Amino acid sequence: LILFLHFLCFNLNTNLSFGSEDNISINEFLCIRQAIVSSGGNFELGFFKPGNSLNYYIGIWYKKIYPQTVVWVANREKSVDILDSNMSLPVLTFIQGNLVLLDKNQNSIWSSTHDHYNDTRNNSAIALLGDDDNLILSDASNTSTLLVL
Repeated sequence: LILFLHFLCFNLNTNLSFGSEDNISINEFLCIRQAIVSSGGNFELGFFKPGNSLNYYIGIWYKKIYPQTVVWVANREKSVDILDSNMSLPVLTFIQGNLVLLDKNQNSIWSSTHDHYNDTRNNSAIALLGDDDNLILSDASNTSTLLVL
């Protein structure tokens, strides 16, 4: 599955967005040149690289303000790069109900690590980007908020 996600990410040549989608669900992923946008269009979550850096971070920024103003970074301690001989790319996806950032070698760089979701049977996790710049990990089956990131 992870190799398939990397293949899909690498073969996307354009700047893509999930459009008006403000969430990532358990069967979806986010890779370079993709983003989700809050319902009011104020914030965007995706991969970004500060300045002339070659490395990427996953974060939230104001969508309508230029230059890009980042308000939250998931992997601020460890960036991910996109270049390697296998042409693999980093990806943000769900693993065992937690939102996880994988590097090009499929190593976990960052995770939401919420205990409630450490259950492989949970298929209803969702990460929702709110118009208040919060990324909320929820259970879509009962709309309960479990973790605000």
